[in-house]
Amino acid sequence: MDELKELYKGKEDTPEAQTALRDVQAALERQFAAERHAVRQVLTAVLEKVVREWFTANAQSAAIRAVAPAGVFFAYSPVLDITDAVMREMNKEKPEFPALPTVKVQANPNPQEKPGTEKASPAKSGKSGTAAPAKTPAKTQTP
Repeated sequence: MDELKELYKGKEDTPEAQTALRDVQAALERQFAAERHAVRQVLTAVLEKVVREWFTANAQSAAIRAVAPAGVFFAYSPVLDITDAVMREMNKEKPEFPALPTVKVQANPNPQEKPGTEKASPAKSGKSGTAAPAKTPAKTQTP
């Protein structure tokens, strides 16, 4: 956004500049939402793994039959809260997040095309040169 503002410095009030700034702002907001979603997917997958491992290690000794977020219950006994145990295990994890895209703003060479659109390049991963896929959370197993 700063690069685009610099590009239109002194011409901020022109319809072209206002349209370009509005379009780029919308594109950046969409990109941010996509990145936030990708981070949530990674963290959810790690949380599911940690909870499943904790459950497997502790279910028999504690006679635990299920693990669910506290927010789904109207009330529960505080002795059933495993948040601290799960967070200790989560803190040991090193989640891998997709690379952030590089955003480059260029002057609009084609006045028919909206300036500032399609300037965000997708995240690159490894040698393939393709967009890095967001990790999807594992499917929940039901008994």
